[in-house]
Formats: sequence, C-alpha cells, structure tokens
Amino acid sequence: MNNMCIKNITSILRKLQLTKGTFIRWIAMTSLLGGCMTLFALLYLDQYTWSIANLPKYVPIRQAIIYLNYLGSWQIISSMIASLWICGYLAVVYKPSIATKPEMKSASWTLLFSFVSVIGTGFAVKVLKFLVGRARPWSVVDSTWVSCPLSLSDQFASFPSGHAATAGAIATSLIFVFPKCRWLTLILFTLVAFSRILLGVHYPSDIAAGLTVGIIGAMKASAILAPVEKLGKLRTQIPRRLLWS
Repeated sequence: MNNMCIKNITSILRKLQLTKGTFIRWIAMTSLLGGCMTLFALLYLDQYTWSIANLPKYVPIRQAIIYLNYLGSWQIISSMIASLWICGYLAVVYKPSIATKPEMKSASWTLLFSFVSVIGTGFAVKVLKFLVGRARPWSVVDSTWVSCPLSLSDQFASFPSGHAATAGAIATSLIFVFPKCRWLTLILFTLVAFSRILLGVHYPSDIAAGLTVGIIGAMKASAILAPVEKLGKLRTQIPRRLLWS
C-alpha cells in the first residue's frame, strides 16, 4: 500500500518537476483556468453575492459557517502548523531516538511543505489586495467593482480572497501528500472558501482568484521544497490508519 502511495505522489511531482517546461505548462494551465473562472464569476455571478449570502437563514447553520471560516485564515493555519512543528521538536529534545523514525521525518516534511505553501500564498495575497484595493460587498451598494488601489483599509481588501487562497494552498499540499484523502480535502476546503461568500465579505470572483493563487502557491512550493526523491518518502511507514486508505 505504501509503495502504491509513493508512486502516486512521484507521478504527480514528475509532471510538475521533471522539466522546467512541464512545470511552466502546469502553472500556465492553472492560471488560464483560474483566470477564466474569475472572469466568468466577475461578469455573471458577482451580482448575486447578497442573494447567496442571505441563503442560510437558520442561526446554527450560520454559526457553523463562521467556525468553518476559521480554517481559511492563513494566520491561524500557519500558527497551527508551527505549533505542531514546535511540539515535534520538543518531543525530539525529550526523546532524541524518535528523530530517526520514518514517521517523524514524514511528519516534518509534510508540515514544512504545508507551512511554506500557506505562508507564501498569504504574503502574495496581501500584496495583491494592496495593489488592487477592491471594496468588499458590504461596503458598496450599486456596483460590484469599486476599487481604491494601495489602500491599507480592510474595506478595500476583497480581491483576491485570502481565505480561499489558504484553502487552495493547504488542500493542494494535502492532496499531494495524501492523495487517498483528496475528495474529503476538496469538499472541506471548497466549503471553507464558499463560506466567505455566505458571510458577505467576498464576491465569487474573489474566491475564484484566491483559489487559483493558492493552488499555484502550493505547486511552486513543491518545486522549491519537494524534489521527487524527497517528497516520495513522505508517506513511507506512515500507519495506514493515519492515511484513511
């Protein structure tokens, strides 16, 4: 089972990293698809933002959406990953013998891969928000696009969605490492991204753009941190119950 899992990961990463040209084609394809989705949402879906936001009337559902929304915060996710890393480091200090265990090495690389993906994407989104300066849905009435470039106000920080970018980055990272969990991961983090529309703080085009940035960020992180021979060892000896496979 582990050999099969390793083959799945290496086959994905070979497509991404076998040649520079192949990697560029994957980035270009993701950018083109994401750009088309963003443009479609901008032209045809953004006008229905408040109609979508008003869908969940039941209070417990809205409360669940708020809790789900926290999973898209790159500050919260990166802090959680860093905390797990620190716990692992303290465990190694307390018991040095576990540092050589395959499970510990696998967990370390998984956390590093996810951390770089989320942090890199988070900073990229902050820069884009600052340059674009799109107003959030709750701050405008008669238009779906009002912008104030170079503004530091949260009111003009709608495009792209940071939560969607984080969801895209962490989902892509987890799918690379745990392909057996891909459908659960996709469903969970798609809901996280969609929750931002339900809360009325982002337009659908913000979500599409954020997801695109997040996916590209994770792909770039794989090219920097995870050569085939290294990431291919991530799942070696990880207990089956932790893989959900």
